[in-house]
Amino acid sequence: MCPWNWKAEKYGWFWKGFQADPDLAHPDLTDAFDLSTQDFARKYTRSAFERVGRLRMARNALIVLANTKDPAYLPLVSRAAADASPIVRATAAWAIVNLGGGEDARRLLSDPD
Repeated sequence: MCPWNWKAEKYGWFWKGFQADPDLAHPDLTDAFDLSTQDFARKYTRSAFERVGRLRMARNALIVLANTKDPAYLPLVSRAAADASPIVRATAAWAIVNLGGGEDARRLLSDPD
């Protein structure tokens, strides 16, 4: 059970009629890799994605993609491997290994950052 459910029960009147934004309920994961940090913040202003930020969204998206074990995601994950952020690049290397793209991962793992 979600620890926040008690708030939903107590403050249910606040959420009455709430509808999730369809763009946020099913986000385009490529935004985390294609947009600059500033453009990402602008696009997702006033949403939980803005609070989390592009770098953590990219990292989280890579983890989700890697956990699918679907090699069809290798091209997208490989694009993330060129990100300016060492955290995103390191997560991309891990994701590539999990998706079966070993050679690209070995190159990335030699990155000093």
